Amino acid sequence: MTVPSGTSHVLSRKGGFRHIFLLNHNFERDSIRCFSITKLEREKTMPRTMPLNEIKNLVGRESGRSDWFLIDQDRVDRFADCTEDRQWIHVDREKAENGPFGGTIAHGFLTLSLIPYFDREYGVVPEGASMTVNYGLNKVRLLNPVPVGARIRDVMTITEVAEKGGGRVLITTTHTIGIEGQEKPACVAEALMMYMLE
Repeated sequence: MTVPSGTSHVLSRKGGFRHIFLLNHNFERDSIRCFSITKLEREKTMPRTMPLNEIKNLVGRESGRSDWFLIDQDRVDRFADCTEDRQWIHVDREKAENGPFGGTIAHGFLTLSLIPYFDREYGVVPEGASMTVNYGLNKVRLLNPVPVGARIRDVMTITEVAEKGGGRVLITTTHTIGIEGQEKPACVAEALMMYMLE
């Protein structure tokens, strides 16, 4: 069974914002598992639902902070299979030990791809939202490679809340994804999510 093709990534509210549908490619169901999270991870926390006015008051302030998240070789290998990016610095542990990073590292886009997960599990959601659409990114910088075996954490800061009419609200959030034990973050990205309010 394949997922219908389209042009965007959509987070459904069904099951408490737990489902992400990748609509820009036809992926086999087994391939989609590389983006899945365990039931325990899903039930560990849920986004805070807040009135829109309260979310507006969070602009410029930290709005969420994730738990530490392990990046292991299995996740990197599965991401490589999904994206066809099997460069040796990611998947060849023996060769990578003698490479510039002293071991395998996560794909930069793997780190980036976890933003929707961090956002829906640890961020804030306007009251009355029935659906969330990934609206894209304004700016992304991949500043520091993530070694396999390291843990990362996302610190979120809301930078803009814009009402677009028709029950749509566009929220821009800066995600600073740090690496445990390192001062320099792995990634800083400005992500946009469109919320459809009932």
